[in-house]
Amino acid sequence: MINQQLTEVTTIHTILPNYWPHFIASPYAYYNHESVYLYQHPQFNGQEVILPWNNQFTGSTSIIFENEATAVVDINNLNKEEVYATLIHELFHCHQYHMKEKRFPNELVGIAYPLERENIQWRIQERECLNRALSIKNINKQREAIQAFIYWREKRKEQYYELVQYESHIETIEGPAFFIEFLAYKDIVNQTDELVLERYLKSLTDYSIMTNSIRHSCYPSGLAICLLLEKFSPKWKEELFEHQLTIYEILQKEFEPIARAPKKMHLASLDDLIREAEMNKEIEISSFKKTNGLLLTLIGKGRIQQFDPMNIIQSHKNFLHKNGMTIRLQEQSIYFSQPVLALTENGLNDVLQLQFVIDHPPEQTIDGIFIEGIGHFLGEIKQVGNNIHIILSN
Repeated sequence: MINQQLTEVTTIHTILPNYWPHFIASPYAYYNHESVYLYQHPQFNGQEVILPWNNQFTGSTSIIFENEATAVVDINNLNKEEVYATLIHELFHCHQYHMKEKRFPNELVGIAYPLERENIQWRIQERECLNRALSIKNINKQREAIQAFIYWREKRKEQYYELVQYESHIETIEGPAFFIEFLAYKDIVNQTDELVLERYLKSLTDYSIMTNSIRHSCYPSGLAICLLLEKFSPKWKEELFEHQLTIYEILQKEFEPIARAPKKMHLASLDDLIREAEMNKEIEISSFKKTNGLLLTLIGKGRIQQFDPMNIIQSHKNFLHKNGMTIRLQEQSIYFSQPVLALTENGLNDVLQLQFVIDHPPEQTIDGIFIEGIGHFLGEIKQVGNNIHIILSN
């Protein structure tokens, strides 16, 4: 099964310079629920090795594996073209690591991103301008659309600086990676450039995604900026790691400020979009609590060590980790691949309670409590209605 998903793995490192100048090659791995297929890793003399899956391999991402930045791709729900393009994307994140990239977003800003009406209005407006800049053929009209995009972004920066910086840093980290993923996908599929571009930019002006998935919506805007930089700042790739400017700031340098304010859009549905986004958070948390199985609550202090910012929903002091979270509890590092709801204090990391669903009740043992698939803890079990609480010992 896994071999049907793979492209010619032995040639991937030779292809990388086609996508980015001086692209530093790194080890990479494909995996499914059972096995990890690892390539080009110096720990194994660069030979292909097959390892049993473990929780280091969660999602498609870049990790430090055996002291080396390594691209990993979950092939469970991807076809071979998507596997290839996703691998190139994740290898670029390894390249950023080697280039000592520092322009990472403050993920806590994104998780707690406030849906303020004016900011969302201007955010939608700027992305419409960005989309228009890519679709216009006339160079003067294209320049005007880019200037309008810059106008609205600067207007947002005046009042929502921290939020705009968060978005700009995501665009700078993920935009180039999404850009070369787009190039790689275009190379391997039998589709027109227009169809591939539509696939990668379809969420750029999707208002629902713009309000429901703030982080994700910065991927296509980052790609759009990269595509414009290709035309208006041809050396941007060679120079990207020589400074600390965001890709937006690189584009901004190429244009004079707009002479007059562009026409403001009227969005009759704006309040509905914001209500929908807020409601969706509550629905996701409510749905989690209705999952089949036993709802278990661990009560006691813990500290989150690792989390996936793409898969967190916040509602007040509750954080729903939908995938891949590690927490320190009673001197143990506990990994959850399943959804977990954390009640916190002082932000995201300090946890007071954890809720998750289990298939079998916890077992009282001589020296503590055993939870199948999770671990062994010191504490006491209490039944509260239909739910099980475990009060952890200090």
